[in-house]
Amino acid sequence: MAYNDDSVLARLSSLTETHDSIATAAQWIMFHRRHADRTVQLWLQRLKDSSSTKRLSLIYLANEVAQQSKIRHKDDFIIAFAPIIAEAVSIAYKGAPAELQAKLKRVVDVWKDRTIFESPIQAAVEARIEELDKARGTAKSSFGGSPFGGGGGGAAPIPAEFAPLVTAHQTVTKLSIPLKATVASADQEYEKQTNSSTPVPSAPVYAARLNGLLKTLANAESAVAECVKAREDLISGLEKLLGANRAALEQDKTAAAQLTSRKTEIEEKKHAVEVGIMRALGPADSNGTPGEGEGSGTPPEPDRPEMEALTPPPMEPFGAPTPEALTPEGNPPAAATTAEDEAPSYQSLPISTNGSNKRRRVDDGDDFPDLGGDDGIDADVAEMLKEESKFFHASSAHQTALPPFSIAAFRSSALNTQFRNPLSQTQAQTRPLQNGSVTDALRQFSTAPRLLREIQTKAEEGVKKSVEVEAQQEQTEEHEKHEFTKSEKAARAAQVNLSAKLSKEGKVHAKAGLDEIWRLIKIARPELRWLGIAFVFLVISSSVTMSIPFSVGRILDLATKGEAEDIRMFGLTMNQFFFGLGTILTLGAMANFGRVVLLRIVGERVVARLRSQLYRRTYVQDAEFFDANRVGDLISRLSSDTVIVGKSVTQNLSDGLRALFSGGAGFAIMVWTSPKLTGLLLLMFPPIAVGAFIYGRAIRNVSRSIQKNLGTLTKIAEERLGNVKTSQAFVGEVQEIGRYNRQIRRIFALGKKESLIAATFFASTGWAGNMTILAMLVVGGSFVRSGSMSIGDLTSFMMYTAFAGSSLFGLSGFYSELMKGVGAASRLFELQDRKPGIHQTVGVRVKSAQGPIKFTDVSFAYPTRPAVKIFNGINFEIPSGSNVCVVGPSGGGKSTVASLLLRFYNPTGGSITINGQDISKMNIKSLRRRIGMVSQEPVLFSGTIAENIAYGKPRASRLEIISAARRANCNFISDLPDGLETQVGARGSQLSGGQKQRIAIARALLKDPDILILDEATSALDAESETLVNEALAGLLRGRNTTISIAHRLSTIKRSDQIIVLNNEGKVAEIGSYHQLAADKESAFSRLMEWQMSGGEVPEKGNAASRAHITEAEELEDDLERREEEDDMDVFEEEEKKESKDEEKRP
Repeated sequence: MAYNDDSVLARLSSLTETHDSIATAAQWIMFHRRHADRTVQLWLQRLKDSSSTKRLSLIYLANEVAQQSKIRHKDDFIIAFAPIIAEAVSIAYKGAPAELQAKLKRVVDVWKDRTIFESPIQAAVEARIEELDKARGTAKSSFGGSPFGGGGGGAAPIPAEFAPLVTAHQTVTKLSIPLKATVASADQEYEKQTNSSTPVPSAPVYAARLNGLLKTLANAESAVAECVKAREDLISGLEKLLGANRAALEQDKTAAAQLTSRKTEIEEKKHAVEVGIMRALGPADSNGTPGEGEGSGTPPEPDRPEMEALTPPPMEPFGAPTPEALTPEGNPPAAATTAEDEAPSYQSLPISTNGSNKRRRVDDGDDFPDLGGDDGIDADVAEMLKEESKFFHASSAHQTALPPFSIAAFRSSALNTQFRNPLSQTQAQTRPLQNGSVTDALRQFSTAPRLLREIQTKAEEGVKKSVEVEAQQEQTEEHEKHEFTKSEKAARAAQVNLSAKLSKEGKVHAKAGLDEIWRLIKIARPELRWLGIAFVFLVISSSVTMSIPFSVGRILDLATKGEAEDIRMFGLTMNQFFFGLGTILTLGAMANFGRVVLLRIVGERVVARLRSQLYRRTYVQDAEFFDANRVGDLISRLSSDTVIVGKSVTQNLSDGLRALFSGGAGFAIMVWTSPKLTGLLLLMFPPIAVGAFIYGRAIRNVSRSIQKNLGTLTKIAEERLGNVKTSQAFVGEVQEIGRYNRQIRRIFALGKKESLIAATFFASTGWAGNMTILAMLVVGGSFVRSGSMSIGDLTSFMMYTAFAGSSLFGLSGFYSELMKGVGAASRLFELQDRKPGIHQTVGVRVKSAQGPIKFTDVSFAYPTRPAVKIFNGINFEIPSGSNVCVVGPSGGGKSTVASLLLRFYNPTGGSITINGQDISKMNIKSLRRRIGMVSQEPVLFSGTIAENIAYGKPRASRLEIISAARRANCNFISDLPDGLETQVGARGSQLSGGQKQRIAIARALLKDPDILILDEATSALDAESETLVNEALAGLLRGRNTTISIAHRLSTIKRSDQIIVLNNEGKVAEIGSYHQLAADKESAFSRLMEWQMSGGEVPEKGNAASRAHITEAEELEDDLERREEEDDMDVFEEEEKKESKDEEKRP
């Protein structure tokens, strides 16, 4: 269609809200972009003359055209829309329904996020919407409202100290909106008048033009001056507010430090008082003076009364001990307790090595069903525990084995310690001996030899247990000595930022509102036409089904009259009636067939489209998102969650509509047949409806938990099966199977809970339905006997009751399945709504990445570990076309340099520029197309070798692929049976590490990048292959491409033009050539190389005395190393000479 005003208006008039209509119109308009100004004027005219719904479609069209213009870097329509977009949005927004206003706000938010229009234009649009909201008395919801108010419906109050700033900012906004147009007009007129190619008119005309230009420049100057003054006032106000807050901050810090010191002081006083109290209570609770043997083992406990040492030395079973044996040396017997009084206190107590009597919970066998037969898992676990138990007892026996005299030596202290607890439990008090005589105590002990033997046995057991406890404590202390001491970096690393992590349950609301359910239903909007056809089929099939009870009732009424001749149904003979009824039932079956087929196909389409959208949404996320989320959970969302959602919006929706239609029609016919019986039936509906509501909510919560645990199960399987060789190498099959089974048991427990809830609901509703049918049979039978109702009507009514009951069950099932869909959809919506922190389509398109690369004051910390600084203001420059090597200790940030250049992350401070242009303002995709990357662990995808080499350039020719493979020394391809068409397997499992690395190098070379990053690219190659690959790289990249090598190998480091040495503090330690850095033996580079060459730690300064004595072997090793270095230098010099000759021969 040719471009003219009528054709444009025709396109705009036929516009609808569907995506196809808007995309088609936008494509036609973009084709005629040279008429952008006229098209926009006609668009504004049509917008003013249209209704609210049509205006929304026109705004959608403007959004599509503006975004396409931004993506294609054709700014014709953005320039044309800029002067009138604020007016157009306000026209569409004013008087529109709340739903349309919300959609308009979302469009404006998209413009803001993607910077479609410049800041003044965007601010003007938002200001117009805010003015309309204030005029209507509503809060500005989409743009965040005031940051100082609540979440109420009205506008939030602004603090007094911010009022001048708001006024100043509004003044700046009002002045800056027309400023750009004024300045542009003045510049255009100035260039026109001062252009030397323009012929000079006559003097009066020229003077008049100059006078007009002078006025224009004066007006522009005045406008700029007003804007400058307004901005100065705004900045002055901000500085005042900032200064006041800084002073307040210092005061708050001083107050916090004072409070902290006071708190510490009070805590110390409190601790001192408590210690004094405990010391004061200790002697007061004892009833005698402890002997020397007491306290040599475990320290006395303040809450347990102490007693005298009553332990006799070893004796004959029936021999009486001497008095000296009962009393410790130097301590007269002040008090004692008889064995008869002590006997009741000796109770058998469960002893736990950790000081508690807790028992571990043993899982019931009902927690998981018997699947029939042993799968080997439980037997393996039992065998593993048995072996660990043997090892533990053997080690315990080794540690606690003592010579015979140790038992006797510990008896006194062990008895004292062992029997404190029984005495404290029975609260037996010590009594003085009668007449203060030791002979009475001997007489009492001699009358109880059995009790003495029991005491001796308990003493030996107590000694053994106390020795075991002490051995375990010593072992624990020994382990703690060798544990890693946590550094300050570990404390900072504990500060985790998981803002990018998706929640396991999705966006959980207090209740599933209508908006969330409506969003779930809108997923099937593109299939609305087919769903409509399926709904027609549903109405037909349901109508046919609902006609059966009525026909059965009429037939029974005619059959009970006894008149077999001339019986007619609806004016038809019985044969004609039955033939017609069969035809109708056949049509109903065909309609049901069409409904099921359409809904199944539509459901598969919805699932496929939903998976495609989510996969695309997942793939454009930034690196922070994948750092915080595990791949298994994302796979679960893309697989099982999408199936549940697709079923909810197609099959489940159809079943719900069918139940609603059948139930409504059946209920209407029941009321028409017998209102009294219908009233009886209605008594059962409220409790069933309430039960269905509660059941749906419970099912939704359980479904969310099941989906969460299924995601965890998928994560476990994906991670463990992906590393099965490592697990098998460490014989970890048992623990991995156990971990997987524990997760299965959690899911099974949730499934049991879901089954119990469903069984309770359906059993109770079924019982209620049966009781209702029984009541209707009793009441309906009385109506039949009285003649107020025929047998056919009662039969029809009962059949309609069954249909209504099944429809009610269908509605309850529809609600429960809808809640399941809401639970799964909340997880999908969370993923779908997340916006990446680094947009892939925003920024200036990069045509060439050649030029110097400069890091200026770059600071960086990974988003998930914001407190752990990787870089602290590093500065270095990489010349264009140079070969630079980045070295440093592990964890020093070498690979982070590559991640920042590829913009996987943005630096937290400073800037990175290529040829003077900040990469944060570049388009990510175009930037990465100019950078080649070979990582330390090359990643290959399932497919052929040719497909992997051409991954970065899918349209590469066969010749280009072969050339790149040869330059990367991939000669092993000739030995493969299928050559370039050989399948590499999952993650390149069919190839060796060196072969995978060479294919990754070929993939990078095929892109012909301006910047090539080699992150330990030759680490898996042998010496010969490494030399060949390095020669190929040197010949390819000399003088044109910039190469950044991250390496530890000396051969790679020597060939670099410049070396950048990083340290563990996030700084650049030194920069220079290999000869410069290696010449300084005290440099960080020399120490790093010495550490790598020696294979150990670099000796510190001042330790030379410990190395003063040099053996003959050491002298020979030094001589050999010196000769190897001289040979390396000779080879290096020869290579330099050869390269210089080659350069001279070139024309």
